[in-house]
Amino acid sequence: MGGHGGSGTDREDWTIAAFGADVAAVVKKLNPDKVVLIGHSMAGSVNIEATRQLPGRVIGLIGADCYKKFGTGYSPEQVTEIVAPFKADFTTAVDGFVRNMFPETADSALVDWVAADMGAAPPEVGISAMTNFFVYDYQAILKEVRVPISAINTDMWPTDSETNQKFAASFELKLMSDVGHFVQQEDPATFNRLLHETLDELTGKTGASIEKE
Repeated sequence: MGGHGGSGTDREDWTIAAFGADVAAVVKKLNPDKVVLIGHSMAGSVNIEATRQLPGRVIGLIGADCYKKFGTGYSPEQVTEIVAPFKADFTTAVDGFVRNMFPETADSALVDWVAADMGAAPPEVGISAMTNFFVYDYQAILKEVRVPISAINTDMWPTDSETNQKFAASFELKLMSDVGHFVQQEDPATFNRLLHETLDELTGKTGASIEKE
């Protein structure tokens, strides 16, 4: 997505809709008939936006520790309070924020790497993206995006499946234990198994043989 990795940083506002357009652009360039979009954390919201911009292409969404509750977003006052520490000292705030998303048993080398990597992001990108993410109105967008949604989430924090099922076309949840927010990096073997199971369910396959790296 824009502002991430080697992508450009020449935008004025880093919105979920613009990130969704980034994903949609790749899909349009590759031009598959049908796709399943998989995203971690904020990318779950981004993929909902991409689906809205790709009518008829996306057959399902899979979130990695996201889709906790399809709400209407935080109030402006709440967002101001959340982002204030990041505006004051971005690197320090990110470091604390990231470390709190891991359990005490997490691999310290992984924790240090993720904290350093996220803390090295351009502050203007991170703060803008965070602000737009926290005001994201799932309920409004899901009136347009009617595809099956699945989540592979940690059980470290609750996922409100009951609320999600009210607003999504369908919602399925698989839980992982002894991991934090970075489920795919903390326990890749379990995550990959659950991911392949979910892909089989979305595509109507049973017992499919998928080569695992």
